[in-house]
Order: sequence, then structure tokens, then C-alpha cells
Amino acid sequence: MKARLPSYLVFCGILLLFGSLALSSALLAQWRQWSGPAERAKLSASVDAAVSPSNGARLTGREAEKLSGLWGASTAYSARTRTTVSAGSRTSDANVIGVGGQYDRFTHIWLSNGVSVSPAARRERAKVAVIGSGLADRLFHSQDVIGLRLDILGAKFRVVGVYRERNSLLQWMTDDGLPDILVPYSALEDVSPDISVQSAVFEAKSTSDIEGDTEVRAAIAEAGGDSSVYVISDASQYYRSVAQKPALLLWICGLTAIWRCIRLLIASCRSAYRLIRMETLSLEWTDVVKRNRFALARHATVATAGVAGAAAIWLLVRFPFHFPADSIPGQLIDWSFYRDQILSYWQHQAARTGAVSTPDEWLQNRAGSLVTYLSYAGLAAGLPLCLIGTRMWNMEQIPVGTRMFRVFLFFLVAAALSLAIAWAAGIPATVDGKETAVLVAVMGLLSLKGGGRTLV
Repeated sequence: MKARLPSYLVFCGILLLFGSLALSSALLAQWRQWSGPAERAKLSASVDAAVSPSNGARLTGREAEKLSGLWGASTAYSARTRTTVSAGSRTSDANVIGVGGQYDRFTHIWLSNGVSVSPAARRERAKVAVIGSGLADRLFHSQDVIGLRLDILGAKFRVVGVYRERNSLLQWMTDDGLPDILVPYSALEDVSPDISVQSAVFEAKSTSDIEGDTEVRAAIAEAGGDSSVYVISDASQYYRSVAQKPALLLWICGLTAIWRCIRLLIASCRSAYRLIRMETLSLEWTDVVKRNRFALARHATVATAGVAGAAAIWLLVRFPFHFPADSIPGQLIDWSFYRDQILSYWQHQAARTGAVSTPDEWLQNRAGSLVTYLSYAGLAAGLPLCLIGTRMWNMEQIPVGTRMFRVFLFFLVAAALSLAIAWAAGIPATVDGKETAVLVAVMGLLSLKGGGRTLV
């Protein structure tokens, strides 16, 4: 068991590194896919229920309709209520979401039958509904429900579409926040007059990275709402901050490989220098080169390989770090700036606890949390396990060929397990060529005896 421990450590490290990168890439791809045509270029305003427990300060449907013209780009708004819906004698609890504006631009709905809530239905205040496949099974025991009616808040709504529910880990983690029924906001307002706009989404403009919060609040105030009761979040900045975490993990793995390449270059140059210095004590320079041409050629080849490998790995792992504009101080030593940043972060976290999040925000928050945890697992456990395991191989004098063969098998098993776990969780994942190349380079260099010094 003790003799196998280094191999177990290396395998667990490769599995954590490969799995965290593959699953993170798949989650980010799924996040982009579910974000609609606007993708991540959007800002959202959600009611802070702790600040505004009543509807008086919130936007009404009529006021929300003005947002698109005031904003100058696509907007959407929604309200959510949880109620009991019925069809004949069958009843079910359901999340009912009333949507308005260009809602289809900000989320992706996989229709399996029928149509979505159309702009005409929203204008005409039509009592139509698009329901999830799960609710269709519970109420009608069928997916063929177009034209059938169900009772929502005492009014009859006609089913015009059925959408496929997302059978994935993200959907399971956000089940209570995702809609069971989509209806026009105007129709929901008719059957529940006390409803008000809980969330609004704005397509980002060129100035939104810096002035997005201020611009959204100005548009809400101009439309007639109280902007102070809304919590503003920038989906684009949040996505960039999350997406750079697996990129940072790959970057650190790349730096580990680059450091091994530099050690290889230094060892090669040092060996060549020692050889030449010893030989020139008794021979002329030309004779030294002629006599040791094969050894010097080997050293030059190893050194060139080290330089080329470091350059190639750097080209694979480099990426632009994202720092929000408001997180960069005007001067480096400004304690009040850092204090205000910490206070602002905790105030924002406290505000988010009372905010009425949209289904899209539920999804992006869960996706962001999963990607963060996976990246930290790879960084805090995966890479250290690989370093410890390969060092123990050095101590036990395991032959390089045996190490390389084991690493090859470990990669095959880790890839199969990672993809199987991803597909079982409903997150289709693939093997990324860049990530695999960097990990193979890292493990190949770590598996060389003495960091590659035995090559020279």
C-alpha cells in the first residue's frame, strides 16, 4: 500500500485538475447557452424585499414599458408569484412568472411544442400560458396539451406552448427559482392587481462597464419607479470574474510547467559549461568542440526544447486578467479606498439576500458558485497532490518510462470519469485540446527525474 501511495496521489491530482477544468468549461458553456441572444451583456435590477416590502415604490407594468425607450436598447421585466394552479380536478403548486418587454433576448427557452409568449399576446393582455413539461405531466399526464386550459389565480389561461425543463445539475440546484409557467405580465396584472415589477433586465451599452449602475437607476427613476428599492448587478462583469477562475488555475499549472522548462534550460547550460571548462584545461577550443560535438548537440537540443516548450505553454495559458474599473484605486497606497471596497462588498452581499432574483440570476449564481468551488479544488488539492506524488516517485527511484506510462493511463481514466460525471449531471462536457495539452506538459515535466536534470 505504501509503495502505491505516490501513484494514488498523482492519479487523484490528475483527476481533480482534469475534472475541475472540464466541468468548469462545460458549466460556462451552458451558462452562455442559457443566456439568450444578449448572452452575458446585460444588467439586472431586482427588488430588495427588505427595503420595499410593499409594492408602492416599485415599477408598474405601464412604467416598465417605458424602459426600452428610455434605455435605448432592449429591456425586459418580470414578476413572480407562487400559487396553486389547477386543470379539472388536478392541482399543483407552481412558480408563475409574468414576463414583458423583449424577454426572449435574455433567456433561452427550449420549446418542445407550441409557441412562446408573443409580443402580440403581451400587448393584448391575452390569457395564454407556456408551461414546463413537468407541470404538463402533473396536470394533464401528457405533453400534448396545446389549447387546453388551466386555472391560475381564479382565471382561465389557454396553454400555447410547452418547454423542455433543463434536466441538469444547475436545474436541480435552482428548482424553486425556475418558472413552471410563463404568462404575459399584463395578463398576470389583470388577475392579480396588486402585482408589481420585481425584476428588470437591461441590455448592456458601451458605457455600462463604468456607469451601468448609475444609468439603470436613472432609467428606473425616469420611468416613475424608486431606484433605491432595486439592487443592480452586472451579468457581464460577474461572468468575466467567474470565467477567469478556471483560466487562472490553468495559468498556474502552465507556470509550473514553464518553471520546469526553465530548470531544464539552466541544467543543460550548466552541464555544457562544466564540460567545456574541464576539456579546455588540456585541449584547444576547436578540439573540445570536435571531440564533444554529440554531447554539446544534446545539451543544445535540450536547451532549445526548454525555451520552445516554455514559449508554447505561455501562449496556451496567457489570458487578460479582469479587474472591474471601480476596484482599481487612483493611487496604490490609499487605505480609505480599500476600506470602502470591503464595506461596499459586504453591503452588496447583504442587499442580495433580500433581492428577488430572476430565474436567469438563480442560474448564473449557482453556475458561478460551482465553477468557483471546482477551480479552488483543482488549485488547493489537485496540483499539490501531483507535486507531492511525483516527488515521492523521485525518492523511490521509479523509472521514467514507468512514470510516463502511469501518467498516460491516469489521464485516460480521469478523462473517462470526468466526462461520465458531467454527462450524468446533465452538463455535456468535452475534452478541451488546450487544457489537455497544458496538463500533459505539466505532468510530463513533473514525471522526469530531478525535474529533467537527468536528460542533461
